[in-house]
Amino acid sequence: MMIEWLLIQTLLLSVFISVLMLSHRLLNQRLGAQNTYKLWLMIPFSLMLGLLQVFNPIEQQALQTSYLILANDAIQQLSYSINLNQQVMIVGVWLTVAIGLMAMILLCHYRHISTLKRQPLNHLKSDIPIFSAMDNIGPQILGVFRPQIVVPNNFCERFDKKQQDLIIAHELSHWRQGDTFWNLLALIVLACFWFNPIFWFAYKHFRQQQELSCDAKVLAKKSMASRQQYALAMINVSSTADTTSFTQLYYGEKMNIKNRISSLVTHKPQRTYPALIALLLGSAFLGASHFALAKDQAKTGEKLGAPIYRVDPIYPEQAAKDNVNGWVHLSFDIETDGSVSDVKIVKAEPRWTFETSAKEAVSQWKYQQGSRKVEDVEVMLNFELEAPEIAQKTYAAGLEVIDVNQDPIIK
Repeated sequence: MMIEWLLIQTLLLSVFISVLMLSHRLLNQRLGAQNTYKLWLMIPFSLMLGLLQVFNPIEQQALQTSYLILANDAIQQLSYSINLNQQVMIVGVWLTVAIGLMAMILLCHYRHISTLKRQPLNHLKSDIPIFSAMDNIGPQILGVFRPQIVVPNNFCERFDKKQQDLIIAHELSHWRQGDTFWNLLALIVLACFWFNPIFWFAYKHFRQQQELSCDAKVLAKKSMASRQQYALAMINVSSTADTTSFTQLYYGEKMNIKNRISSLVTHKPQRTYPALIALLLGSAFLGASHFALAKDQAKTGEKLGAPIYRVDPIYPEQAAKDNVNGWVHLSFDIETDGSVSDVKIVKAEPRWTFETSAKEAVSQWKYQQGSRKVEDVEVMLNFELEAPEIAQKTYAAGLEVIDVNQDPIIK
């Protein structure tokens, strides 16, 4: 189930993120940097929808592993063991890399904080504490639950009063937007989807959009002189060494510095209604996509659902005498009590040979009880005189395959 959830989410979010990254310039022009930044909130919204589907009891019942039935129980057990071990191995590799990546990120962050040697600065006005640290760092904000602003020791000498106020306002804007929390959440998402390169590019764009959003918020209704001071301070800070931490947010980050300065000149006021429409469209797209995927997933899951009681078909005597192999594709409904009804033959090869045996057997199957009737469940029965190799055969994508290999009684 975890593998399937990851694949569905990475497919859906890759499409959404790609559109967002490719159109970010147009969105910044039309909606403004702050509103464009809010569109990134659609990603945790999508993940929440996906998690709700995982914990849906109906869908959970439907998502069962396909199986292969053979006459030899040892072969049947070995086949299931191979499939299970493959899934466990894939989940183990994914989880190991994800945990290792988060551990590395947190270790880098801890090392960065431990080297700062912070000292409180009480003479600078701010809604959260301000500390000074080494000269070669840029102004930054740290902490999710107890945020604090850290500036270089030469902050007051390096920047004039106007620039100091603008820089502190920028860091406070990060705090008021909750960017320290969103940044941590973005890193967790990145660790979960480490195997998808699109998410690595997305994290970079997300951080850049954070900075553009704070720039726009600080400079709203500011004069061109203030914008020039802001740009000079940004260039000054960007000349310092980059920090090695992933999680802090700092004023003079070098990523996209050219675009940030350019946006100071071409700044446009935020437009509420286009942003609201964009959010509604994004929500509608993700919601509809999740609904469509869940519906398809449920349909596939119903096809793969394992019966709790199964009657094996009897190999027809005449077919055994004539050394005939074949298969039958059936469709049926599962009632709320788990019984099978309305069994139909979709296709069979050869015709008029195995249909009766297959239909009689499937009509007696029992599934787990459910809260609703499940319609159009499909299954395929393979009739073979000799045991096939340990491999699941496919007739159509998503169909459960059952190999019937019973020794016929030939009179």
